[in-house]
Amino acid sequence: MLEKLLAGETPRWRNSMLEKLSVGETPRWRYSALEKLRAGETPRWRNSLLEKLRAGETPHWRNSALEKLHAGETPCWRNSALQKLRAGETPRWRNSGLEKLRVGEIPRWRNSALEKLRFEETPRWRNSVLEKLRVGETPRWRNSGLEKLRAGEIPCLRKSILEKPRVGETPRWRNFALEKLHAGENPRWRNSAFEKLRVGDTPRWRNSAFEKLRAGETPRWRNSALEKLRFGETPRWRNSALEKVRFGETPRWRMSALEKLCAGETPRWRNSALEKLRAGESPCWRKSVLEKLRVGETPCWRNSALEKLRAGETPRWRKSAVEKLRVGETPRKRNSALEKLCAGETPGWRNSALEILRVGETPRWRNFALDKVRVGESPRWRKSALEKLHAEETPRWRKNPRWRNSALEKFRVGETPRWRNFALKKLRGGETPGWRNSAREKIRAGEIPCLRKSVLEKPRVGETSRWRNFALEKLHAGENPRWRNSAFEKLRVGDTPRWRNSAFEKLRVGETPRWRNSALEEVRFGETPRWRNSALEKLRVEETPRWRNSALEKLRFEETPRWRNSVLEKLRVGETPRCRNSGLEKLRAGETPRWRNSELEKVRVGETCVGETPRWRNSALEKLHAGETPHLRNSALETRRVGETPPLRNFALEKLRVGESPR
Repeated sequence: MLEKLLAGETPRWRNSMLEKLSVGETPRWRYSALEKLRAGETPRWRNSLLEKLRAGETPHWRNSALEKLHAGETPCWRNSALQKLRAGETPRWRNSGLEKLRVGEIPRWRNSALEKLRFEETPRWRNSVLEKLRVGETPRWRNSGLEKLRAGEIPCLRKSILEKPRVGETPRWRNFALEKLHAGENPRWRNSAFEKLRVGDTPRWRNSAFEKLRAGETPRWRNSALEKLRFGETPRWRNSALEKVRFGETPRWRMSALEKLCAGETPRWRNSALEKLRAGESPCWRKSVLEKLRVGETPCWRNSALEKLRAGETPRWRKSAVEKLRVGETPRKRNSALEKLCAGETPGWRNSALEILRVGETPRWRNFALDKVRVGESPRWRKSALEKLHAEETPRWRKNPRWRNSALEKFRVGETPRWRNFALKKLRGGETPGWRNSAREKIRAGEIPCLRKSVLEKPRVGETSRWRNFALEKLHAGENPRWRNSAFEKLRVGDTPRWRNSAFEKLRVGETPRWRNSALEEVRFGETPRWRNSALEKLRVEETPRWRNSALEKLRFEETPRWRNSVLEKLRVGETPRCRNSGLEKLRAGETPRWRNSELEKVRVGETCVGETPRWRNSALEKLHAGETPHLRNSALETRRVGETPPLRNFALEKLRVGESPR
């Protein structure tokens, strides 16, 4: 809760609360709390908290806490904690902790911890740990760990481990491990492992493994493996494998494999494979295969395949294929295919195909196809197709948009669209759209749309739209829409909407909506809505809403809402809300809210007088005396004295003395 702070005190946390700090103190954490720090001290963590540091000390972690460091010391981790390091020492990990390193030592991992290394040592991993390496040694992996390598050795992995190779060796994998390589050898994979390669060898894959290649060989895949290639060969795929390609050949796919191409050939696909192309040829698809194209030809699709096009031809689709177009032709689709268009023609769809349109025509859909539209016509849908519209007509779906049977139909002058049977029909002058049977229908002058059976129907003069059985129905004069049984119904004059049993019902004159059993019910004159048992109930005159048992209840004239046991309760005249036991309680006249034991408590008259400020104590804000400032102690804010600043202690901020800083 909130307590007063003395003159010069500032708030700090202690035990999940802020406490006051003395002059010169600053906040720091101790046991997850901020405590006060003396002059010259700085904050550091200890046991998950920040403690004060003396002059010349710097923060470091120990046991998940920062501890003070002596002059010349630097922080390091030990057991998931940072420890101080002496002059010349550097941090390193040991048992998930950083430990100090002596002069000349460098960090390395051991048992998931960095340990100190001697002057000539370097870090390496062993059992998921970095260990020190002697002079000339370099790191390598062994048993999921990096081990030291002797002078001249290079790291390699064996059994998912890097082992030290001999002089002149290079690293390679074996059984998911890199092993040492002899002089002149290079790394390569074998059985999902890297093995050493001899002089001139290069890596290649074989049976999901990398093997060595002889001088002049290059890698290629065979049976999901890279194999060596002879001089002048290049890699290519065959049966999901890369094979060598002879001099002058280039890779291409055949039967889901890349094969070699002769000089001057370029790759193309055939039967899901790339084949070689002769000079001047370019790739094209045929039966899901790219074939070669002659000079001047360009690719086009035919029968789900790309075919070559002659000079001046351009691609177009026909029967799910692109065919060549002559000079001046442009592509259009017919029967899911693009066909050529004559000069002046533009593409239009018909039967899921684009057809040619003559001069002045524009595209429109008919039977799921776009048909041409004559001069002055505009597109509209009919049976999921856009049809041409005469002058003065506007588009609408019929058999969908204007929607009618999912199609757009034309409308005459003065008509507007409306839905009927999932279709929009034309509306006459003065009509407005209304839903009927999941369709929008015309509404006469003065009518307002409403839904019935998931349909908006036309209401009569003075009626407004409403839903009934997932439909909005017409409403009589003075009625308003409301939901009932997941439907909107009409409301009489003076009625207002409210929910009942997941439905909105009408409310009488003077009633207002409120929820009851997950439904809004009528509220009488002077009543206001409130929740009770996850429902809003009516409140009488002078009552206001408040929560009780996860529900809002009515409050009397002079009462105001507050929480108690996760419930808002009424407060009397002069009382204000505050939380107690995870609930807001009333405060008397002159009292102000503050937290105590995870709740806000009242502060009496005069407790919040001049100089007092709020602070937390035991997860609560308490009053602070004049001059005190908040700090945390045990996850609480406690008062601090003049000049104190908040430190953390036990997850709480405590008061700090003059010159102290948080730790």
